[in-house]
Amino acid sequence: MKQEKEKKDKAERAAKLAEEEKKKKFDDGPRIQELTDEEAEKLQSELDKKKDEEKMKNETANEEKTSDKGEKGSDSEAEEDEKDKDKLKPNSGNGADLPNYKWTQTLSEIDVRFHARLCVSASTWIIKHLTLRFS
Repeated sequence: MKQEKEKKDKAERAAKLAEEEKKKKFDDGPRIQELTDEEAEKLQSELDKKKDEEKMKNETANEEKTSDKGEKGSDSEAEEDEKDKDKLKPNSGNGADLPNYKWTQTLSEIDVRFHARLCVSASTWIIKHLTLRFS
């Protein structure tokens, strides 16, 4: 009988410990806590300080990366300049400005502008600006 009683006691203790562990796990999770105005201000100031420190670290790291790239990039920029020396740079409309015409493009349309040099007065011109649209 004593052995049975001891087994029951051990089982009860184990059940209690298991319940307590479940409660601890549940209590350790996220929860809502009400703060006073003073506590909220203090917490906010701590969070702001942490954000400022992280920004400073990031800015410092970015500056170091930029300075490293600047030293390495000067060689690659010189190589790119030599390759791009004969190439035409795109204009602000992602097109080109050529001697006889200009063109720009978007995802939905292309504009081509050219000058019509005719020996007639401007009042008789029919086309002054041509816009080509593809769908």
